[in-house]
Amino acid sequence: MIILKMIKNLQVNQMADYKVMRGYIGGYGDELRLYYTKFDPPNKKASLCIVHGFGEHQGRFLHIADIFAKLNNVCCLIDFKRIWIFWRSKRILNFRRITKDIEVLLRQVSKDLPLFLYGHTMGGLLIISFLMRNSQLKIRGIITTAPMLGFPMDRKLKGIKYIAFKYFGHYMEDLVINYKTQYYWNEQE
Repeated sequence: MIILKMIKNLQVNQMADYKVMRGYIGGYGDELRLYYTKFDPPNKKASLCIVHGFGEHQGRFLHIADIFAKLNNVCCLIDFKRIWIFWRSKRILNFRRITKDIEVLLRQVSKDLPLFLYGHTMGGLLIISFLMRNSQLKIRGIITTAPMLGFPMDRKLKGIKYIAFKYFGHYMEDLVINYKTQYYWNEQE
């Protein structure tokens, strides 16, 4: 059974140019709660949903949301808890489950405003994959920075780099992925 509900007790802070609402919203699945932030300016022009990448959190994109909110764009962000659950348990990421969190994020925006999606690294891959599966959605545009679309085929590793990645690449995952982010983990959630 899919559970989707909005938790009404969001913390609201009034900034000089916009209002910031932060708190948990209900996600899909076993009472999964997602941490949500909304930058809400008074004169709204468009909505922007920001999707972070693997090993990241929405806090790394608050400065981007601030810039867009000052330009009268509603900005919505969530933390993708499923990414941390899969990372901690060393299981394979299930993109269909993670894109359910994107659906939750998109339900938070007004249908009356043009909608844009912004994705960084794996977030870019997620929004591209999500839109390919949901082409009927009315998205005005997407912005991606360093989307994880694969290793460029024109790159030829030579010498020590080739040997290092061929024989030791599977040991280097934490070096490549570890962004030294702080996260909260609770086995009960």
